[in-house]
Amino acid sequence: MKNPIKLFFSTLLILVIGFIITVVWSFKVDLHGKHAFTQAPENPIVLKGLEIYYQEGCQYCHTINVRAIRGEIKRYIDQEKYGYDPVIEPNEYLFFAPFPIGEQRVGPDLTTISSRYTKEQLENILKGKSDRKYTKGYHNYQYLFIDDDLKPLFLSWKIRWMMNSGLPMNDPYQRSVFLALEDKTKGDALVEFLYYLGKRKQEFEGKFYK
Repeated sequence: MKNPIKLFFSTLLILVIGFIITVVWSFKVDLHGKHAFTQAPENPIVLKGLEIYYQEGCQYCHTINVRAIRGEIKRYIDQEKYGYDPVIEPNEYLFFAPFPIGEQRVGPDLTTISSRYTKEQLENILKGKSDRKYTKGYHNYQYLFIDDDLKPLFLSWKIRWMMNSGLPMNDPYQRSVFLALEDKTKGDALVEFLYYLGKRKQEFEGKFYK
């Protein structure tokens, strides 16, 4: 090596530039014109529900924002509102880290589940008490509704990390986690997450947000 110092700093510069391109730039958030989706979920329990969704392995049987098959369109989607191929705004899942797209589908795609079920119905499905033939017997997560160990401090740290990545959150939102998760169970969080899916698409229907 004729000039090890020069080689060292050249290598360091390449690593820094690579880090900026692959990590920092990837967190750059394009919010221009996306008026419906520039705010975090009103209740941070939705973000905790995403964690429960992964912990319980829901992504192994369900997908989110994956093209549905014809039978699922007829059974689970409001065709008058969404049509045959419901199109989801990518920024709708801006605050979900990681994005819960799923790997394969045994049960239905959950993109528009909030257009089909109420919170009470979703809770009954998760408890295995639903009287609907397509959901009855496939879920029995009653234990989630007695588990209140939601670890709000961990969610608070996660929100801080998301803020540092450029997402439009603030300190009051981060602090609201502790009150939002108080006296709530993992089942409650999962219901809130499922009910949130596709909800903003309905609320902002007909308004300019693209």
